[in-house]
Amino acid sequence: MRTDLAASTAEPADARALPAFARPAGTRGRHDQRLRLVTSEPTGLAGQQSGVSPTSSFFICHTLRCGSTLLCDALSSTDLAGYPEEYFPERYADGRAYVATVAALKDPDTWQADWNRTPVQECFDRVLSSGTSPNGVFAAKLKWCNIPYLGEVLGARPSAGGPALSESLSRRFPHLRYVWVTRRDKVRQAVSLVKARQSAQWKALSAPALRTGTLDYNFHVVDRALRRIVEEECAWEQYFTSAGITPLTVVYEDLVRNYEATVRGLLTDLQIALPAEYGFPAPRLHKQADAVSEEWVERYRQDARTSRTWRTVANLPALVTKPHLRETYVMPRLRRRIERVRATGRKLI
Repeated sequence: MRTDLAASTAEPADARALPAFARPAGTRGRHDQRLRLVTSEPTGLAGQQSGVSPTSSFFICHTLRCGSTLLCDALSSTDLAGYPEEYFPERYADGRAYVATVAALKDPDTWQADWNRTPVQECFDRVLSSGTSPNGVFAAKLKWCNIPYLGEVLGARPSAGGPALSESLSRRFPHLRYVWVTRRDKVRQAVSLVKARQSAQWKALSAPALRTGTLDYNFHVVDRALRRIVEEECAWEQYFTSAGITPLTVVYEDLVRNYEATVRGLLTDLQIALPAEYGFPAPRLHKQADAVSEEWVERYRQDARTSRTWRTVANLPALVTKPHLRETYVMPRLRRRIERVRATGRKLI
């Protein structure tokens, strides 16, 4: 199995055509997120597909750097929980479909489909074949940016909302369930995302990755990444709520602390039974957080406190001079402060 995907990735000719989250996190374009542009028929092992029709399916719904790849590697290793990869593309400003392969666990040539030129049904057939384990379980990873494309190809109008899309997906994927992977510490997640973009190192298999070049901390870059993560989590939550979906939840910190127990618990919830003698292999993926990560986390938190203070000071003139803002924000706090002073005075008397 090839783990070095550098030879099979390509940057779009015009990075400005990509959405903001796929552009360089800082000013150094050479550290841009690398994407596979799907424009040609897959080669290599593409023909070696299982041929098993799925009888059940689930999506791993995630945001970048939330630990989804660690979970997917554990699930794939069982040969009973599908083979979750980021099979589906997203539509970019230039109109073409791109599939991100930076966190791929296996050679993308074994499962890639040409979504730009191949009939959609053929693409779905290839995805179903590639992501289905011998027992008939299909699994795939989904980022929120994949959802508009899936809605487009399935004919679910955005104006129809989450229920229409979830119904279309359920018709396409049998007995579909959702697994939501999240991370409690969003600041560390944002720091991890910015570092991965700058270094172009999205995963480390079995050993720490050797970083090359200089990583540059910038408060606004980390803050933008944090806001993007929160926005995408909110979008997923809105989709689940509007469609009446209760996803199974996996928290990254719990997965790292209790790896095997967390994965076994998820498989039980998915009604996937492991053989009694099955033993989980040690995780192949190495934790990439390091001393630089901790330094950036502390710097961000300190800068965020300073930023809030300056924003408050900068907004004071508007709060004081505009009657609506003054009555909404300033006067209630001032009245509460006056009442507390009066109450203290009455106690002293």
